[in-house]
Amino acid sequence: ILDTTVPQSLHSVIQYRIDSLNRRTRLVLQCGAVLGQRFSFGILSLFEAIKQNLVEQLAVLRGLRFLEEYPPPPELEYAFLHPLARDVAYQNLPEEQKRILHGKIAEQMEIYLDKRIPEYYGTLAYHFERANNVAKALYYAIKSGERAVGLAANREALQHFERALYLLEHSGNGTARRIRECRLLCVIGRLRRILGDVTGGMQALDRALRLSVELSNQHLESESAYELAAARQVTGEYDRAEQFAVRALKLAHNQRRRALEAQLHNILGMIAWGRSRFDEALVCYGKVFGLGLEDEAPSVLADAHNNAGLIHWQQGRYEQALAEMHQCSELAGRMGDRFRIAATVMNMGIIQERLGRFRAACRSYENALELSERIGFRQGACAALANLSNLCLVKRKPREALDYAARSQQVAHDIGDRRSEAIAEENMGLACLLTRDFDSALGHFSRAMRLARAIGDLERQVSVGLAKIELDLERPGKPVSAQRIRSLVRMVEAHRFRDYMPRALRNLGRVLSSNRKSRAEGETTLRRALAEAQQLSNMPEQIACRRCLEDAKMKP
Repeated sequence: ILDTTVPQSLHSVIQYRIDSLNRRTRLVLQCGAVLGQRFSFGILSLFEAIKQNLVEQLAVLRGLRFLEEYPPPPELEYAFLHPLARDVAYQNLPEEQKRILHGKIAEQMEIYLDKRIPEYYGTLAYHFERANNVAKALYYAIKSGERAVGLAANREALQHFERALYLLEHSGNGTARRIRECRLLCVIGRLRRILGDVTGGMQALDRALRLSVELSNQHLESESAYELAAARQVTGEYDRAEQFAVRALKLAHNQRRRALEAQLHNILGMIAWGRSRFDEALVCYGKVFGLGLEDEAPSVLADAHNNAGLIHWQQGRYEQALAEMHQCSELAGRMGDRFRIAATVMNMGIIQERLGRFRAACRSYENALELSERIGFRQGACAALANLSNLCLVKRKPREALDYAARSQQVAHDIGDRRSEAIAEENMGLACLLTRDFDSALGHFSRAMRLARAIGDLERQVSVGLAKIELDLERPGKPVSAQRIRSLVRMVEAHRFRDYMPRALRNLGRVLSSNRKSRAEGETTLRRALAEAQQLSNMPEQIACRRCLEDAKMKP
């Protein structure tokens, strides 16, 4: 396509210079244009029509400043000095000749490349598509996507799969074609979700599910329903997620697809966790362990260990949590799975932080963030930013905490992860509280509470409730009743949110010790909070409790 931003006079000059070349030299230039802006000598020499005296012809084109040479390693390459020269040379070819040249070079590349062919899947897809060979273009577009997934290049993979879907949609309407379309839609839906486009992912998956039902293909129906369950779970739509998961689980069980069964137990565990039903979640993960899939589906087993570890962490069982994380890390490393490696490194950072190993925790979070951003794992990046914000709050660095939390909130909002968005809003509020910007803190806490209630997340409601109490304890003229905090303590006990107990008791102790009549009870409560934090090896809370005890002793 002619670049209209380039003056017509320049286009005419280039056209004149190309027309002035002898026929053989011009054909060499046009064959190079078929290959693209940059091409290797080895691939160019596959064109039979220009093999004779090719080196001399290339030397002429270099001398005329059409091409520049890039010597090996890895191999001798050439590039057009000006992209417009490539455009004009390509446009001069008749459409039928373009089609023939693209087809011939693709067929020759299949033979010439041999074991290197995976590196050129995308190039082959391009040439076969330009040659109107839809079947081979589709084959190589899918192979390109699969290779990109293996390299954790998910954005590139999505582009290849979406191109494959476009080609498929223009290649007839038989049953076999519709089955391939359904499979592609499942893959596209999953990749869009991973890359943060949850809405676009669900649209693709809805199409896949409808198509699987129309085809009466229960194998594809179970896969589509599983992917929809995973997407709905991310957005906190737990009822819909559970419906899809139960539907898929029944189908997977009937089909004896144990790996998919395990994936669905994982999803059901995540849904139970989101609803603060921790025992139910651990039962789900236990079912995954019971299927014995270490060789058949190690990635699913790794997820279950990771999720179980996080629940043990939240309930204060740090040694069990670390054991689960190490299991996950070992499996992820064995598979070379960078997504799970990023998630596990980050989660181990959480435990390191709780144990007071702040430098190690910071390194873990930063490594997880760097890897997540490099591979396009936006959920991982969102969580790593939130944890860096938490760590800055512990270190009483409000500006850094606010920056990390704001970045986390933006990513969470973009990908539709309302739970992570609630966490980010709470962290921004806590950072504002440290700077005594009470109005901004209240605004963030209020938004966090609305999000937590919207998705029915009791754990987040408890956390934000405690944050609001901490705000009111600092604001002048905002008395906090002990009864208000005791109700949260009871909720923590009832739902076994043990990791929150030191914080809840610490705030109760602060309120009680501020009143002369209940000061003794307040100090006792603060000591109980410290003991809980020590029992949990929760170093940040131990620091906070000791600070409160010192403040209580200094009061007249």
